[in-house]
Amino acid sequence: MRQDVSVQRFRTICSKLIPIMTVAVFLSWCFGQLTRDSSWLCGVMFYIPSPVLLVWLAGVAWWTRRRQSRLWLAFALMALPPLYFVAMVENHFDSRVRSSSVTPVRLIHWNIGWSKMGWDRQKTLIRTFDADIIVISEASEGIGAADFPGYHVERTKDMLIASRGPVRVGKSLVPGGALDALPAECDLTTGTVKLIIADMTSNIRIWRDPYLRPFLKVIEELQPDVIVGDFNAPRRSLAFSELPEGYQHAYDSCGGGVSYTWPVPVPFLAIDQCIHGPRVDAIRYELQSTMLSDHRLQLLEFIPPRIGE
Repeated sequence: MRQDVSVQRFRTICSKLIPIMTVAVFLSWCFGQLTRDSSWLCGVMFYIPSPVLLVWLAGVAWWTRRRQSRLWLAFALMALPPLYFVAMVENHFDSRVRSSSVTPVRLIHWNIGWSKMGWDRQKTLIRTFDADIIVISEASEGIGAADFPGYHVERTKDMLIASRGPVRVGKSLVPGGALDALPAECDLTTGTVKLIIADMTSNIRIWRDPYLRPFLKVIEELQPDVIVGDFNAPRRSLAFSELPEGYQHAYDSCGGGVSYTWPVPVPFLAIDQCIHGPRVDAIRYELQSTMLSDHRLQLLEFIPPRIGE
């Protein structure tokens, strides 16, 4: 009898708390979409994933309707804004891939999560792409030149870059340590490709914008051809929405489908970024899902600057 009373009390509490918490999260998400990451707290609200909120609101609407509550319609209506963002703002489903008579340079970037899923299998998958430039985030210590025959390899901290031609990597460009952004130059047969490879801390207590703003200035000064890495900040962050003139997210210019990159197998945040500059002609951008990491793999094909340009 006491157990039945406890269960009933728990159900009563849930029936009151769940709607209140749902409304609070929904309002936080709305405020986050308006302010984005203009402050640390706004950023936390901005990071509430639209797909997760959409599924939660749909579930609460179904649950309240089963309980014969008139609240279900309110929750169903609340689901419309995140549905719009998922379908129209954060993703686009038209193909923007373009053809080219020139053989493009192929670049891949992948956060392999310290090879927890097995480096041998990850390495086998990477080789299938036959990429000209390979950028790896969270590369475990044992990974090096021996794993990339025919490539020139440079390592720095937790990142690795492999190139079919000589590669040079500079020092970190953004002070503070939260964002590791390194200049790199790859001398390919088609010409030199200037990159910035980047890796941002995943610590949610660190506000991203104070590091991304100086990063924008670095882009303006160095004029790299491609910027790629795991930024642990959504593509719609304020800084990423104010890129220097001529720069575009590869997903926007030549990508399509679901844009989210983390976490696999059900990604709901676009935190791995690939940005290209005006000197290159980006023709194809894809995200590849695999169970070998919690991040999706980024693939970019582009026509590089002409030699001497």
